[in-house]
Amino acid sequence: MSYEDLSKTSGNIEITLTEPLADILTKTKPQTKELLIRYSYEWKQGFTNKDIDTSRPFCKYLLTADKMYSRSEIETISARLGYSVWDRGGGWYTKPNTNEHSPSCRHEWVSNIVTRK
Repeated sequence: MSYEDLSKTSGNIEITLTEPLADILTKTKPQTKELLIRYSYEWKQGFTNKDIDTSRPFCKYLLTADKMYSRSEIETISARLGYSVWDRGGGWYTKPNTNEHSPSCRHEWVSNIVTRK
């Protein structure tokens, strides 16, 4: 965009456009990026890949897929399985050598902000 410097007084700069604003706007391409929320399937705090042998096939697949999912994709997975994988992950978890149960597995959906390629 070109400007013409008209006067410099008291530290203030007064400028005017050298072409019509409509022309400038049609030539200028927006520089914004589209931000998206995508979810990765990760270990909850206290668990790591050393626990993968005792994970369900569903969880193993999602952990090793190295993919991010939209909320819509997660809801589609839930519809196919017949329960909310958003809430339960791969299913119930029982702490070893106890009778303590958790309604979700050792994994969770973690939100990530990404830009569209």
